Amino acid sequence: MAVLSNIDIEKELVNGNISIFPFSTNNLKAASYNLTASHLAWKIPEQDGDTFATIYDGCDKLIIPGKSTVLIVTNETIWISERIAGTYHSKVRLVSEGTGHIGTTLDPGYLGVSVITIHNHTKKNIELETGKTTFASLMFQFVRTKSEPEEHDNNPGRPDILNRVGLTNKEEEWLYEQFRNSKVHLRKKLESSQEFQDLVDKSKKNKIDFSVLFPYIAYAIFIIAGSYLGGFLLNNSTEFSNKSWYSTANFLADKGTNGITGALILQLIKDIQKITKQS
Repeated sequence: MAVLSNIDIEKELVNGNISIFPFSTNNLKAASYNLTASHLAWKIPEQDGDTFATIYDGCDKLIIPGKSTVLIVTNETIWISERIAGTYHSKVRLVSEGTGHIGTTLDPGYLGVSVITIHNHTKKNIELETGKTTFASLMFQFVRTKSEPEEHDNNPGRPDILNRVGLTNKEEEWLYEQFRNSKVHLRKKLESSQEFQDLVDKSKKNKIDFSVLFPYIAYAIFIIAGSYLGGFLLNNSTEFSNKSWYSTANFLADKGTNGITGALILQLIKDIQKITKQS
């Protein structure tokens, strides 16, 4: 596996091998993408008979009670191709405040929100601002061999986990919104965002167009092939090599070729300079 840098992540976003929405370049780091919390978050029951209790305060904040473990659904929906996998990691700031470490995986081909468990080891409350506070880092890796496109055992939105929570109608409406369960609609959401369009423009600007060099490559192949053919005829045909007119024609051809080559080299230098300025 090879970890994707921020440049790699941008490239795979543009090429369609990664989709993240909402997407923010501010959350894209040197070799990871930082995830924010949604308003879907609950305290895990401490004993039999207890129920999942929301930790959303109704005013864009999550309150993680002291000495408790909570489930937090990410605000971001993610899809990755079968050639990419991922791992979730703790944010140093939160760990330094007393939360436990995060360690879980993102399988190739996964689609949906992420459900992340955090434990507050302290007795004090820890607050997260929904949609703004980043609380987990996601690192992407290329897999050596493309995984088989079989039915994914982790369904979008992780209903196997959240069905135990007892979702309200509004929570279900948010969780099962179309783009969170369809990679096609997720892609449309991403592509409609200005942040993504800025990435596309950046990619086009940094892309060097080498097609202008194709005529020079073709000419070089023509000259090399012509030289070999001329040498072969000269060395293997006494009829041609003994005639003075052939020698004169060969001399003029060499001069003409040198002149054309020189002119093309000057033009090639100018074209390379243009490409360098564009990049």
